[in-house]
Amino acid sequence: MPDPTIGLINSAKMSFVICQGSSWWQDSYVQEIIPGLYLGAQKEEHSMPYPELAKLGIKLVIELLDEPLFSLAPPRAPQGIKYLPIALTNSEYSNIIPLLDETSSFIREGLYQKRKVLVCSTHGNSRSAVIVAAYLMELLKIGANEAIDRVSSIRPSINPNKGFRDQLLDYESILKARNLIIMGASSSSYQMRPKRIRECAEDESSSPAEHFKRRPMELMS
Repeated sequence: MPDPTIGLINSAKMSFVICQGSSWWQDSYVQEIIPGLYLGAQKEEHSMPYPELAKLGIKLVIELLDEPLFSLAPPRAPQGIKYLPIALTNSEYSNIIPLLDETSSFIREGLYQKRKVLVCSTHGNSRSAVIVAAYLMELLKIGANEAIDRVSSIRPSINPNKGFRDQLLDYESILKARNLIIMGASSSSYQMRPKRIRECAEDESSSPAEHFKRRPMELMS
């Protein structure tokens, strides 16, 4: 059965403008936050045809849509684009945490396959910025504030609402707890190994925790 979350985008209602020079302040620009991962806006008043999207090599798109729009006009995507539409209103009362594992997995899968990913919303400054920041938190093992700062250093116009910022801090705690569990399981497994094997591993200057660390650039290489 087809995945119901993978829909189609209406290319006539989406547009993207590529960032050029230092004119970062226009929120309609699309910017590459890390190799292969783009953050941007979609606006009807700007027109960027699908061939331009293809020219960037973008093959996966996450689009955050207002819930009323999502219900009234189900999105459609051009052929060849794997698309994840999400109904989420840009409100501090919207619950974004339940979405972050799914969106990070979608991004991770695309980058691992060396396929470029675009995360977009109306202005590309709040909902989509949080999605990208959450992925950086998982990838780089950094906190919420540092992740927002990293995104902001490339796209200074981002301004997630307070509710999203608070939830990103909560997500930071969730990721830390997961990492502690993984590290604990790793340590227990290591101690259960025969002594001779442990000594050989130590001679190779590798710790059990390192086997569970994600090296950021490996996803991009």
